Amino acid sequence: PNPVTNRLTIEAKLDAITTISINDISGKLLYSEKNINIHSKSIDLSDYSIGMYFITINNQLTKKVLKK
Repeated sequence: PNPVTNRLTIEAKLDAITTISINDISGKLLYSEKNINIHSKSIDLSDYSIGMYFITINNQLTKKVLKK
């Protein structure tokens, strides 16, 4: 997993980012953004607890992120 302290930055090299969602380890949706069309997005995670999160981009790619 990618370690993150307070700010998560997502960058797309090819296709634009259209949707982003963040779920905790139990599957609870904590953040969702739709209808965006960008190649870089920064999300503030400073209010999130320490632990593992799953970031889903464009409803296709899911990455693990470890909040420290």
